[in-house]
Amino acid sequence: RMRRMPTFGRDRIRRFWHDVSARKRLAARDYEAFLIVGITIMPAFEGLLDLPDDQNVADLLFELANWHALAKLRLHTDVTVDIFRASTKLMYEAIRTFAEKTC
Repeated sequence: RMRRMPTFGRDRIRRFWHDVSARKRLAARDYEAFLIVGITIMPAFEGLLDLPDDQNVADLLFELANWHALAKLRLHTDVTVDIFRASTKLMYEAIRTFAEKTC
């Protein structure tokens, strides 16, 4: 499913390898691409798992992408720092929920 998603720009979302899970020695840009694409192609993930697990995966992907977007801000204000802290807590909760209930 992921391989069929269209690319976006020259350097933003690249075409995936045939088997993403089999790739070794990934660079940081590869993980970033997986995270960005994970949000933009969320419909490709829907229905792959049972409903509770599917919701946990969707929540985790959303929280990771939200945290990543806030972390990449080039200029933070007091408000964005507070939002970033709250997002970090929500991300940790989503990771814990995923680890406890899905894995």
